[in-house]
Amino acid sequence: MKLINAIGAIVLGLFVLIILILIFVPNTFKIVNNIFLIIGQQLGFNPAVPGGEDYGFGGLYGSTPSTIPTDAEPERIKKVKTKPGIPVDEKYFGELYSYSREGALVDTIVLHHTGDNKASQTFNTLKKRELSVHYVVDKDGTIYYLIDESTKGAHCGCCPPSNPTCCKAGENCPVCLNEELREMNAKSIGIEIVNTGYADDYYTNEQYVSIDKLINDIASRWTAIAVDNEHVLGHYQITLGKWDPSPVFKWARIQGLSGHLMLADIGKKAPSEYGYT
Repeated sequence: MKLINAIGAIVLGLFVLIILILIFVPNTFKIVNNIFLIIGQQLGFNPAVPGGEDYGFGGLYGSTPSTIPTDAEPERIKKVKTKPGIPVDEKYFGELYSYSREGALVDTIVLHHTGDNKASQTFNTLKKRELSVHYVVDKDGTIYYLIDESTKGAHCGCCPPSNPTCCKAGENCPVCLNEELREMNAKSIGIEIVNTGYADDYYTNEQYVSIDKLINDIASRWTAIAVDNEHVLGHYQITLGKWDPSPVFKWARIQGLSGHLMLADIGKKAPSEYGYT
C-alpha cells in the first residue's frame, strides 16, 4: 500500500511540475511541438509545417486540393499509360488517387515546393491527405513519377471567387485568383519540388537541370503546352494565400522562363517566419 501511495505521489508531483512549466516557462508548448515535428520528419512522416495553414505551404500544407468537390471518381492507375521520354523513378507510381480529366485541354504546368526535405516525406503527406501530383523532383535531381499524365491530379484546386465556400463544410477553402482558374487541376500537370520554402533553402543545381528536362519533355507530348511564362506557372499565380515555389526559385534557370512573373509582382509576400523580409 505504501508503494502505491508513493507512486501516486510521484505521478501527482510530475503532473504539477508539468503544469507549472507550461505556465511559467515561455514557448514550452512551441518547443515540445517542434521536437515532435523534427522526430516525425526523421521517421518519414510529415506533420504540418508551422504557418502552413495560413500560407498554404506548397500544394501540401494548407487546405488546397482535396477539399474541392469533383464529379469524377478517384482511381489508382497502377500501370503507366503515358511514358516520359526521360529517366524517371516509378517507385511511388499508382499509390495515389487521380481523376479523369473529363476532356479538359491540358495546356499548363504548375510548379510547387513541398515544404519538406525528402521525396518520401512528400509522398507520405500526399497519401495521407488524399492529394496527388504528377511529379516530384528530389534534392538530388531524381524525378519521381506519381500519377499518369493522362489523369487529373489534386494539387492546385480552388474555389472561384464567385463561390468562395465551394468546398466541404467547415473547411478553410482555397480561393482562386480569378474565375478561369477554377479548373486548373483538370488542365494542368503538377510538379512538386522538394524544398522547405525557407529563405536560406536554395534549390539545387540538380533540381534545376531535372526540372528543365522534365518541363521540355512534358511539352513535347502536350502540344497545347509551350515552354513560356504563360503556360508554366507557379502555384502562387493560381490561388490566394499560396506562395510556392518560394521566392528563391530562379525561374531563369529554366530555358524559356526568364522574366517570369514573381510573387512580389502580383502583390504577394512570403511569410516572415521563413526568413523573408
